[in-house]
Amino acid sequence: MEHVGVPALGHLEVAADAEEPPPPDDADKGGDDGDDDADDPDSAERRLRRKLSNRESARRSRLRKQDRVKELQGEAEHLSNDAVNMQNNVQAMLQLLQRVRGENVRLELECASLGRHLLAIHEAGDTSTLQERQQQQQQYEQQYQQQHQQQQQQQPQQQQ
Repeated sequence: MEHVGVPALGHLEVAADAEEPPPPDDADKGGDDGDDDADDPDSAERRLRRKLSNRESARRSRLRKQDRVKELQGEAEHLSNDAVNMQNNVQAMLQLLQRVRGENVRLELECASLGRHLLAIHEAGDTSTLQERQQQQQQYEQQYQQQHQQQQQQQPQQQQ
């Protein structure tokens, strides 16, 4: 006799030299004597081994499934973290874009103001006095500030 170890069920003695009977014929299937296999010790032993094998196979299958679920949960957590990081990056880039656009508007207004100021100086020629130039400069600065305020008010409307 040899011993077959199954962790949950202890040891099972199996005759090493026992021959398995041939499989039943089709004519034997579904016969009136369904109890013949139940009385046969070899078939009972085979059923028990098959039952134990199926249990072990089911246990391994459950373990593989648990491992796969853990793997997918870890992947989902990683992807969720990536999504949060990307969303934060998008928000930071939008804020930077807003600041850059504001700075661009400010620089365009300043450029226009300086261009007008230079044109006024050129048109005035050398005959204009320092006081006149200062007055013109103040006017340009006031125009620039008004334009800049208008641009600032328009930006929130454009973002919506």
